[in-house]
Amino acid sequence: MVKLIRHILLLTLFGLLFSATASGQGGFVEIDTTFSKKVQVRPTEHLLGVRYSYEMTGVHFAPDLKAERVNTYKNFALLYTYYHNLWDVWSYFGIQFGAKYCQYGFTSYYNIDNMDQTLTAVEIPLVTQLKLDVGRHLRFMLDIGGFGGYRIDTTNPKGFDEFDQRWDYGALGGGGFAFKFHPFELHFEVLYQYSLAFLYHPEKLSTEWWLYSYPNRLSFNVGLHFNFD
Repeated sequence: MVKLIRHILLLTLFGLLFSATASGQGGFVEIDTTFSKKVQVRPTEHLLGVRYSYEMTGVHFAPDLKAERVNTYKNFALLYTYYHNLWDVWSYFGIQFGAKYCQYGFTSYYNIDNMDQTLTAVEIPLVTQLKLDVGRHLRFMLDIGGFGGYRIDTTNPKGFDEFDQRWDYGALGGGGFAFKFHPFELHFEVLYQYSLAFLYHPEKLSTEWWLYSYPNRLSFNVGLHFNFD
């Protein structure tokens, strides 16, 4: 599972570098291709918006600690989206990044050493966003990318200790649709995040009995964006 996610991140990085070769246009233009066929290209677009998320969060433990999910609702993000034309021909590509304030955690059947907690974190999501416009008012989106973050607070009364990993990074993906009423857009998306950074150092409970911990989240998102073009 971890190897697959790492491959996805590498492909995403390639996609971001690949799409960086695109150049924008100020409006619809017609381009002669190799086969003398005229192609209509959409203008570039710049969006700035806010997003709210309801998240179903948990941690995958190995060995299994019978962890249960914690649902959180204090999740907000500020996002910038840039849609562009790849090689001035294909208008299906975009890049999205921003800043996010979020909470996630878990409860467990055993609750060893009062490990149950909800964490507060700040994150920077970065995704390649593929999009397909249908008519003037509808858009479908597919997100593939990753995120980095830092855990700033915990509900554990003991706070953080030397075995708690506070830096975080991982894979992010999902999809959704948007209603467009220029200059505003209303976005609805379902996203999944999987951390590749441990929540705890493997030796948190024992130097002989290692514990692996990977946070994960399924979120339901609604966003309001302003289109500057």
